Amino acid sequence: MREASDGIKLVYGVIGWGVLVLGGLGLLVAELTIVRQRTWFFGLARAVGARTGHVIALIVVDLLIVLVLGTAIAVSASIAGQPAAAAFARSAFQVDVQLLQMSTIPRLVAAVFLVLAVAGIYPAFIAVRQDVLDVLEPKAG
Repeated sequence: MREASDGIKLVYGVIGWGVLVLGGLGLLVAELTIVRQRTWFFGLARAVGARTGHVIALIVVDLLIVLVLGTAIAVSASIAGQPAAAAFARSAFQVDVQLLQMSTIPRLVAAVFLVLAVAGIYPAFIAVRQDVLDVLEPKAG
């Protein structure tokens, strides 16, 4: 029984990391789309004196807010749903279940920063590499 339980934990761990990778890729695509839509804003900001670091900070802070709020909502939902999940698992399967363990919080924070690095840094560099004149005055044709 314990070997089966360890196998299930491994499967759920792999699924969890897969979801994290897919979520990171989804955020990367979303952030690239947002950067493309805001190119005029970034070009204008750079034209009036914003430095490269300012534009990168705008993008990274925007994504950081999304990640922190999303993580806070997920942790809150796990904590709020813990009693119901434990009661269901105990009555249906006679097992104890914990949705969120305190030992996973540091790994969760590390994963948030990993996703931030992957999904935020690349779009930020794309935004600052563009020529200000090309953004503000697109070429005709």
